[in-house]
Amino acid sequence: MDGTQAAIGHNTPDGVSKEVFLGHVRSIAREKAAVKEAQAKLNRARQSAKADNILLKDLDLCVALAELSTPEQIEKLNTQRTYMEYLNAPLGTQMTLFSPSSDDDLSDEERIEQIKKDADAKGYFEGVKGVLFEDGNPHEANSPAGQAWIGGYRRGQEEAAKKIAEKPPAA
Repeated sequence: MDGTQAAIGHNTPDGVSKEVFLGHVRSIAREKAAVKEAQAKLNRARQSAKADNILLKDLDLCVALAELSTPEQIEKLNTQRTYMEYLNAPLGTQMTLFSPSSDDDLSDEERIEQIKKDADAKGYFEGVKGVLFEDGNPHEANSPAGQAWIGGYRRGQEEAAKKIAEKPPAA
């Protein structure tokens, strides 16, 4: 090697044609534009929520909790409760509102009802969010949990449709 040639390695364009390279540049630019557009839509949705006097941090927390299973929600809230107690939060004795409970304390019927209730809530949340039906149900469709998810999803879709119908057309 005479010093003017780069060594063959992972940083060299060896075997990459101009067309392939430019194709990837265009593809990445397109996706970046889509991300920018999606971020602008998200910002507008958040501004709308803020205009309706919704505290965005609370909204974010609720959305994050809604995406968790019921046991995960309880664990998360119990952790927050413990941290608030460490800080001597002014809620005082109200912190027992989220007192720990265990699945071990539930009968089989109660456990099944809890699973169905959780599936229904998840379905509702997915319906409100507008997730495609075929992409959302994590349960076997004919199972009790699957049927509960479908019922929740339908209610969520109905709620979303009502909100759309109530919204005045953009001027």
